[in-house]
Amino acid sequence: MDQSQQVDVAVGSNSGVNVNLSNGQSEPSGSSLSNFDITNISDLLELVNGSVLDTQSWYRGHIDFKWPLLPSVLRETGWQRAENNMLKRFRQEAAGRATPKPEDHWDWLSLAQHHRLPTRLLDWSTNPLVGLFFASERDDSDAGAADGALFVLDPEALNRTSVGADDVLLLGEDSALDAYLPSSGSVVPMGPVAVVAQQYFGRLMAQSGVFTLTHHLDWRKLEEVDEIPIVKWRVPLVNKESIRNELESLNIDSASVYLDLDHFATRIRKRYL
Repeated sequence: MDQSQQVDVAVGSNSGVNVNLSNGQSEPSGSSLSNFDITNISDLLELVNGSVLDTQSWYRGHIDFKWPLLPSVLRETGWQRAENNMLKRFRQEAAGRATPKPEDHWDWLSLAQHHRLPTRLLDWSTNPLVGLFFASERDDSDAGAADGALFVLDPEALNRTSVGADDVLLLGEDSALDAYLPSSGSVVPMGPVAVVAQQYFGRLMAQSGVFTLTHHLDWRKLEEVDEIPIVKWRVPLVNKESIRNELESLNIDSASVYLDLDHFATRIRKRYL
């Protein structure tokens, strides 16, 4: 990693966050900063060890650098309008199949997110290597391969700004989240919050999964929220394959992240090529 590179930080002017550069110097937040390129795991560890954030950071990887931090339900107008109806239909059809059975609305929302129903939850991980896995994942979409992105979030700073809480909130336990339910009639816009869920699902545990939760009256992209330190690092396309190989050597691959039989079969098939 070139020592002349710097970290791209999306922060408000009053955040007070300082950016620690790999050459030992420091730039104040709000400066015009270029992107770090993560070309291997060592680059990531160097960045994490010199993190600009003071607390336990969260990580999210995108296979396309241009994708915004936007919950899936906001990516299509029809999904946004039908959010409650989609959740009701999901509960109807999953009731006899879900094991263990969800206990409340938040459990159902987490389960729906787990099975890729569009929701107002956005997945993050407390494990930077899991975030890097998603940023370097193979892209088979029609859009074609592109540079990836690894986002880093300070969840406690997010919650101090949004709801005045000093910690991450637990779905189903913290009453401050009642206004964020899809069925809520809340009429006061509230900023996105950092939340955790009870880890009922193996994939949530495997991915060290956590979430940000968006209010129905505040549809901003997370990187557009003022005074929230969000760091964005680039994962160049030319380095993705070698990064995947490094991650596989640490047993971080589609089988260990997704925990389904199809991906375990793929791992076995590759091993015997």
